Amino acid sequence: MSDDIFCAISGIPAPETYSEIPEGWVKITIERQYANPKWMAIQVVKQGLMQQTLEQLPPEEQEKHLMMVQIQVEAQYALLEQNTEPYFSHVEEVYISNPEENEGVKQVWNEITESLGLDEEDSSEEEEIEVVEETVQSIT
Repeated sequence: MSDDIFCAISGIPAPETYSEIPEGWVKITIERQYANPKWMAIQVVKQGLMQQTLEQLPPEEQEKHLMMVQIQVEAQYALLEQNTEPYFSHVEEVYISNPEENEGVKQVWNEITESLGLDEEDSSEEEEIEVVEETVQSIT
């Protein structure tokens, strides 16, 4: 699996031994939604059909029949719309090696977290040890 994972910043490969992602590495998933062109085309066709149908009626009758024509057109395209997603997503995943092990990666990672407004928790071993010691002292 390590053949598939490289650091997006430094290009270094992931170490051989890990389960899902290597310890200390960061996995970033980016998902972007786009309007489905087929869905948009269906909406244009429906609008055109409604307009065309209403134009066949005398102008004084158009407003009176608007809702009926709209229901008829909606019914005609209901199954097609039901089977067509209005949006599609593009998903990408990138990995960043442990920022604590490389100064260049750490600098870029800090810039990324700052520019995106991410609250990066520092989970260093020293802080974890301090928390455990404080907890033990409060119990005793």
